[in-house]
Amino acid sequence: MRIKHPMDFSTMRSKVDAHDYKSFKEFEMDFWHIVNNGRTYNANGSRYYTLAVQLGEKVVDLHCNCCIAV
Repeated sequence: MRIKHPMDFSTMRSKVDAHDYKSFKEFEMDFWHIVNNGRTYNANGSRYYTLAVQLGEKVVDLHCNCCIAV
């Protein structure tokens, strides 16, 4: 199976360093590609699937906590 929208943290870092992101939304979309790819292209219950789910949940929790604090 071929990944339709490949993304990784190294690529994101390079894009940040090069000021390639025009908006936070672009950055956010790349992040969610990583999480969604981890869930889509790995077996449910595998280490990578589980880590992708946990990462996504943690970011949602952090976002919700920030919104509540404001």
